[in-house]
Amino acid sequence: MLNFFVLLVRAGCVVGFTLAYYITENLTPVSVLATTFSVTNVVSRLVTILAPISADLMPNPMILSAIFANVAFVASFWLDPSHKDQFLDSE
Repeated sequence: MLNFFVLLVRAGCVVGFTLAYYITENLTPVSVLATTFSVTNVVSRLVTILAPISADLMPNPMILSAIFANVAFVASFWLDPSHKDQFLDSE
């Protein structure tokens, strides 16, 4: 039964990352798309480097993860795909 849950978690991760790339491509103008991917790559690598440090320093590292998830959730309300067309028209 545990193998089935691991399979579901892996499938969910794949779907999540695929949607993240697809949504980023649709919300970002082409002229800044490479910069967007490079900045997110640097931030993700920095978080990966700091993960063991936060696990050692904090009694419950899930608190930090929950804070980041809530900040990302609130920040997602400011995403507006209509600005992409305005940015492309101004060039």
